[in-house]
Amino acid sequence: MTFLIELGSTTGTCFAVLISPTKTKRKKSYIFATAYHVIEKLTRTSGPIKLVTANKSKAYEIMPDSYTIYRKGPKEFDTGIIEVSSKRALVSEKDLLPMLICEERLPRESEIAAVGFLGLADEKFCFFRGVIFGYSNPPPPRN
Repeated sequence: MTFLIELGSTTGTCFAVLISPTKTKRKKSYIFATAYHVIEKLTRTSGPIKLVTANKSKAYEIMPDSYTIYRKGPKEFDTGIIEVSSKRALVSEKDLLPMLICEERLPRESEIAAVGFLGLADEKFCFFRGVIFGYSNPPPPRN
């Protein structure tokens, strides 16, 4: 499931990728993936985040004591993780998107598609389609 994420004046796109039970069993832990640069400022300041479904049917305000921010993979991948602990059902299992392994790179000439909220002019949900012709940087070394 795709979400618009709002952090004050910053907006971006995040995707629900994992749901797991917590130790209390009354709450669940929801994992959202996004570009790390979108959420990086939350590592320096705390504030609420707002998650809005792509179709704008649901919106959730998440307070700082209910989420944790992580960087995932090498810095070059610009991947961030938001872990949200909530009693509310934010997404269901059927809404989850598959994730590629961090070290994988799509081969040249692979067809790709991207969806999200660009935040350039307004909050319209956008869809892009294309082909990978090459990479501007060599892949990060494998660990």
